[in-house]
Amino acid sequence: MHIKKIKVSNFKSFEEEEIELGKFNVLIGANASGKSNVINILQFLKDVVESGLDNAISMQ
Repeated sequence: MHIKKIKVSNFKSFEEEEIELGKFNVLIGANASGKSNVINILQFLKDVVESGLDNAISMQ
Protein backbone atom coordinates (compact mmCIF):
# COMPACT_ATOMS: atom_id res chain seq x y z
CA MET A 1 0.00 0.00 0.00
CA HIS A 2 1.24 3.48 -0.85
CA ILE A 3 -0.15 6.47 1.05
CA LYS A 4 -0.01 9.44 -1.30
CA LYS A 5 -1.53 12.20 0.80
CA ILE A 6 -2.52 12.81 4.42
CA LYS A 7 -4.89 15.60 5.46
CA VAL A 8 -4.59 16.61 9.10
CA SER A 9 -6.86 18.85 11.18
CA ASN A 10 -6.18 19.96 14.76
CA PHE A 11 -3.43 17.46 15.57
CA LYS A 12 -0.71 18.72 17.89
CA SER A 13 1.13 21.52 16.02
CA PHE A 14 -0.97 21.16 12.84
CA GLU A 15 -4.16 23.22 12.48
CA GLU A 16 -4.88 22.33 8.85
CA GLU A 17 -2.20 20.56 6.89
CA GLU A 18 -2.00 18.47 3.74
CA ILE A 19 1.10 16.29 3.49
CA GLU A 20 1.94 14.73 0.13
CA LEU A 21 4.08 11.61 0.28
CA GLY A 22 6.20 9.89 -2.34
CA LYS A 23 7.61 6.38 -2.31
CA PHE A 24 10.59 7.61 -0.29
CA ASN A 25 10.38 10.59 2.07
CA VAL A 26 12.84 12.51 4.22
CA LEU A 27 11.68 14.81 7.01
CA ILE A 28 13.92 17.84 7.41
CA GLY A 29 13.18 20.92 9.46
CA ALA A 30 14.05 23.09 12.40
CA ASN A 31 13.44 22.02 15.98
CA ALA A 32 9.73 22.08 16.91
CA SER A 33 8.62 22.25 13.26
CA GLY A 34 6.43 19.12 13.42
CA LYS A 35 8.68 16.32 12.13
CA SER A 36 7.86 14.04 15.06
CA ASN A 37 4.17 14.86 14.70
CA VAL A 38 4.24 13.48 11.14
CA ILE A 39 5.73 10.24 12.51
CA ASN A 40 3.01 10.18 15.20
CA ILE A 41 0.33 10.53 12.51
CA LEU A 42 1.77 7.60 10.54
CA GLN A 43 2.00 5.51 13.73
CA PHE A 44 -1.64 6.29 14.51
CA LEU A 45 -2.71 5.25 10.99
CA LYS A 46 -0.78 1.99 11.41
CA ASP A 47 -2.54 1.38 14.73
CA VAL A 48 -5.94 2.04 13.13
CA VAL A 49 -5.24 -0.51 10.39
CA GLU A 50 -3.90 -3.13 12.81
CA SER A 51 -6.22 -2.63 15.80
CA GLY A 52 -9.21 -0.56 14.70
CA LEU A 53 -10.06 3.05 15.41
CA ASP A 54 -11.28 2.65 19.00
CA ASN A 55 -8.18 0.74 20.06
CA ALA A 56 -5.87 3.16 18.23
CA ILE A 57 -7.47 6.08 20.06
CA SER A 58 -7.14 4.34 23.42
CA MET A 59 -3.42 3.70 22.73
CA GLN A 60 -2.76 7.44 22.44
